[in-house]
Amino acid sequence: MREEEAAFLVVREGDHEDWLARFDKADDFPARQWAHNMVRIYNRRLALGVAGPPTPPGTYLSDHHPGQR
Repeated sequence: MREEEAAFLVVREGDHEDWLARFDKADDFPARQWAHNMVRIYNRRLALGVAGPPTPPGTYLSDHHPGQR
């Protein structure tokens, strides 16, 4: 994880310039915690040999909508 003035970046160990995820620092958004969690999940998936997405690219998830809670 790399911290910048405006955001926390999740980066690969061998290439700190090519980031995987960005969490912008905002008034009440816990960007540091989200970045740490992303690092933990990504590293766990690598250790398990599951580095790809959980669903194939282009898969439509009919039971999920980002705006729904």
